[in-house]
Amino acid sequence: MGCGTGILAVMAAQLGAASVLAVDVEPWTAENAADNARENNVESTVEARLGDITALEGEEPFDIILANINRNVLLDDMPAYARYLRPGGPILFSGFYEEDLAQIRAAAEQAGFRYESHRVQNHWVSAIFRQPA
Repeated sequence: MGCGTGILAVMAAQLGAASVLAVDVEPWTAENAADNARENNVESTVEARLGDITALEGEEPFDIILANINRNVLLDDMPAYARYLRPGGPILFSGFYEEDLAQIRAAAEQAGFRYESHRVQNHWVSAIFRQPA
């Protein structure tokens, strides 16, 4: 979610993911992600899709979710992430500031995720949570 250039989607495909769905609300970003998948010969594995969390409707739960989006979107979409992640699966949240971690953590735990760890660089956070098995 929030695929940007699609670099993480491309890397996941290159590391052996059977299928990758890269979603972004910006049309140019979704197009760029699709172009980068083609440039890296993983277009048969990576689907770049324009949309928000509703773009996942009808999808089976995912093994892993990477959500690089701002705090407010993460908070709004937290219950949906819980529905779309397989039991035991990790979810990585990024794209928010250090001072927002407590709020993100509280919402994630309320949605049923277990906190694992986080990293901070230049006040930006990436945090890993896991869906209980």
